[in-house]
This record gives sequence, structure tokens and C-alpha cells, in this order.
Amino acid sequence: MTPADEWDVGTDLSRLCELLAFGDGRHTHPAVRLFLAAMGRDLWPLLVDDRSRRAVEATEQHLTGRLDHSTWARVVRAADAVAGVGDPVLPGHYAAGVARLPGAPDAPWFSRLPVVALDTAAEAIRRSPQVPVACRYLRPLDGAGELLCGRLRCLLANPFRPAPAFDPGWRTPTVTALAAAALADRDHSHLPVLADALEDAGCDAAELLSHARSPGPHVFGCRAVTACLGS
Repeated sequence: MTPADEWDVGTDLSRLCELLAFGDGRHTHPAVRLFLAAMGRDLWPLLVDDRSRRAVEATEQHLTGRLDHSTWARVVRAADAVAGVGDPVLPGHYAAGVARLPGAPDAPWFSRLPVVALDTAAEAIRRSPQVPVACRYLRPLDGAGELLCGRLRCLLANPFRPAPAFDPGWRTPTVTALAAAALADRDHSHLPVLADALEDAGCDAAELLSHARSPGPHVFGCRAVTACLGS
């Protein structure tokens, strides 16, 4: 199986992260931060300190252009201070994983960081009986691998298959309004309508249209939405 095929169908998060180290450079750190933020939403019961939750929220807002860098940096520094303090679940470790991502998209940590963050969260859950609801996202036999790999694919197009550039002419008022609503409401149920609007605007990017019409999983920062907004 080629790396491109593995990316399309893989259910092993570690393997997909390994593959990212050999892509064509289109995978960038904002998508990884959004991936970690999506995990933060899944593991919300673990983030018992408000500073950890604010770090996840701030990361989402910053990466979608709704929060400036300096404000985001202050929030994540506060969350970083939570790491390992007092709680056996160590919720701050997760927020710190979101906060500590360096700026360079080709930094060597890239291919391992999501797996490290997941392992940290899984270990915390194993040591705590307080948050069993989150365990279903972390047990491979329960489909966690398929779920998480699907989410990574929602944020990143296949790095081994060249994709056409997004034509700014496709960003009609209807397209941008639908995409902005999906982002603001965290509601992806209308993505098929967004795909129709893109086609009406002349979009012929088959993979992007197919993704928008797929059942997902879709996450905050879905590449179909962010492409339409230019973020």
C-alpha cells in the first residue's frame, strides 16, 4: 500500500503521524494544534482547571483568525503553569501540549506530538476512575483509532496527493456566509449545502467537495470550512 493510500484509509494514529514526516510540506502546525484542541474538547472532563480549558478555546480562536497572537500566548502561558499541579489526572499536561507547540511547521516534534499528547491523556485516564466517559476515545478496540485518524484527515488533505489551489473566486458571499456560520456555531450539518454553494461558484476541486459532503468526522477547523474563509 502506498503512503497516499495509507493516509486515506489508515486507522493507526501513530502511523499517520509517521507519514506526515514524509509528505510534501503542505501539512502545517496549525492543523496539528487544531487536532489537539479537538482532543481537548473530547477530554473536557479532564481539564478541571479553567486555565486548561481557556487554552483549548484560545488555540481554536487564534488558529481561525479570531484572536491575536499576544493574547493567545498569555492564555497558553497561564495553562502551562497548571501542568502537573495537584490533580491526579494532570489536566494541565494536555493543555501544555497544546500550548508548547513551536512556531516552525517543519520542527522535528511534528510527527510525534499528537501521539505523545494522546498517550499522556490515556495514561491520566487509566489512573483516574473519575472520567470514564473519555475512555471511549482512547481504546483502539472501541474505534478510537478510526475516529482520531478521521479527524486528522478532516484537518489535513492527503499530503501525498497534490490538491488544486483554492480559487479566491469561489469565495462568494453565500460560500463565506455558510462557512462562517459553520465555524461560529461549531455546526457541520450544513457542509453539504456549502459544497453545493461552492459548485455554484465554479469550484471543481473534487476531493474538497467530496470531503464537505462526507459524514465526517468533521471537527472545528475542518479544512473545507477554513479554505472557504481563507484561514
